[in-house]
Amino acid sequence: MTPYGVSIFCDDIRFEQQNKFSLIGCYGPELIIYAPPPVGLPKLGILVQARFPLERLPTIKLNIFMPDEKEPFYTQELLQEEQDFKPSEAFQRDTDAAKDIEGQRALIFPFVFTPFVVSRTGYIRVRMLYGDSTIRVGSLKVSYQPAAPIAQG
Repeated sequence: MTPYGVSIFCDDIRFEQQNKFSLIGCYGPELIIYAPPPVGLPKLGILVQARFPLERLPTIKLNIFMPDEKEPFYTQELLQEEQDFKPSEAFQRDTDAAKDIEGQRALIFPFVFTPFVVSRTGYIRVRMLYGDSTIRVGSLKVSYQPAAPIAQG
């Protein structure tokens, strides 16, 4: 399988009991600001979900870029390279029994930045370095739209 991922952008990520979390105020394809940048947001949450093949993982690193920037404003090594990996017997049994399920690793990485300053319009980009490959795992377009004047009665 080819590694892939997706990012969900939201106002906040709340961690719940029983290994759950809630995404608050999820954005669609763009974040619209009503004042010219720079604009401060109280928080920006990014939930990164990634899928990888079962074989040994290389080092995985996450980079988040602000619009039109070449250097990431945030970077984090998520996993270091594994030397030896073998799925458990129970996992192997389960995937062998379910003929339509491909064994893979699923990783979830929640990030909350507070405060978050939007310095310009364009795309906030999330990229994952997987060994020597770069995986595009999401982007959010930031657009400026002047607020409509309020009608006087």
